[in-house]
Amino acid sequence: MWVCEWGCETFGCPVFRRLQHQLVEAIKQILALRVTVNLVEPQTLKRSEGKAKRVIDNRTT
Repeated sequence: MWVCEWGCETFGCPVFRRLQHQLVEAIKQILALRVTVNLVEPQTLKRSEGKAKRVIDNRTT
């Protein structure tokens, strides 16, 4: 699950609630997925600490 959150107190609730709704609707229309979007202030999400894993497709065609 992806998490994207933004605090309404700082940035004005009506604008960001509309943005949140638009994001939910766009994801639903494009990907046919229902998601929950929570907006948070920039630089508040922890960076991934794991190393990227490469996947090699060894299947024969």
